[in-house]
Amino acid sequence: MRRQFRILGFAGAMVLAMQMVPGATRPGMAQAGTGAPTVQTTRQVQDAQLWQTLRLAEMLPIMRDEALTQADEMAEMLFERGSDAGWRQRVGAIHDPERLEAMLRVAFDQTFADLPDSVGADTLAFFRSPLGQQTIALELDARRAILDQDTEDGAIEAFYQAEAIDSPRLARIMRLIDDADLIEPTIAAALNEALAFSTGFAEGDGYRIPMSDDELLADTWSQEPEIRALIEEWVPAYLMLAYSPMNDQDLDRYLEFATSDSGKVLWTALGDAYEQVYTRTSREMGEAAALHISGRQL
Repeated sequence: MRRQFRILGFAGAMVLAMQMVPGATRPGMAQAGTGAPTVQTTRQVQDAQLWQTLRLAEMLPIMRDEALTQADEMAEMLFERGSDAGWRQRVGAIHDPERLEAMLRVAFDQTFADLPDSVGADTLAFFRSPLGQQTIALELDARRAILDQDTEDGAIEAFYQAEAIDSPRLARIMRLIDDADLIEPTIAAALNEALAFSTGFAEGDGYRIPMSDDELLADTWSQEPEIRALIEEWVPAYLMLAYSPMNDQDLDRYLEFATSDSGKVLWTALGDAYEQVYTRTSREMGEAAALHISGRQL
């Protein structure tokens, strides 16, 4: 069983989205028939700068590839003949990067509406620096690498080895995890995604014996101990892998920003935004799985 969970790492998640309003024109363009130019607010300009600086678009294909990998494993459990082209096509359509981007922009617009501009300014100041750009690149590289099962297993093993010898590097990673509160929100998000999948599966008539909402909720909560155990090993393993090329001095500088007030506010807001997206796609995955079993189309 793969241990991948839908977190982006701190830098990968610390992104504000550009404002996305249905029917809005591109920056600097005039709306047809009005004769009035579109004026961007300072906040919209800042959000656009953050989107580019933090390289969010590069994360979206990785999210799709993660979903396809997990879908193949899911198919082995759900479908008599395992995965096939039709199932992968359904999953790929749900996680199309352009579709994910549109969903993320809307979610960010909601979760960041009331954040002070100073939070975005602090983020830009750090992530425009060479260290900030290195951090983003390392997290993206690690996220791609850990799609490979052997790489993931190796990262988990390295975590346990570091834990056994009280590694100072692991102590730094655990400080990030504790101070930025990465574990509990990830567990809550994973449970919400599991419930969303089950709900979608039920809505698609996937269960031979229909289940009530209370039964679906109880079944989800029964998975909490296993989900917690997997997340508690996967998160530090991933972060150790991601930051392994970084020296201790640079890692300490990064931790200083990541655990600052601005960093914590951003992590909370971005976690909420990504959870909205993944809860929606998980529900769609559940319905797609039920329909695939019965041979019906979405």
